[in-house]
Amino acid sequence: MIIKFIIFQKLKPIKKYELIITTSGGLYRYCIGDIIEVISIENNVPYIKFVGRKGAVSDLFGEKTRGKFLKNIIQTYKQKNRFLYVCT
Repeated sequence: MIIKFIIFQKLKPIKKYELIITTSGGLYRYCIGDIIEVISIENNVPYIKFVGRKGAVSDLFGEKTRGKFLKNIIQTYKQKNRFLYVCT
């Protein structure tokens, strides 16, 4: 797998990127797992939204819940006509 690093001035609208943070000197890079989507670019400033996490893992309380697992739970509740309450 080839990793391509792009500076923010080269981002394209309606594309998704994995966010990588680097030190000012560029010696260290941190893949924090956040996936962002560039909504638009105005005055050379990209407007972004958070899309999710790489690997679709939720780790709010250390539970390591995968997106596929949550999707299955929601589908099961829909089939049984039960309510599912979600705190956001």
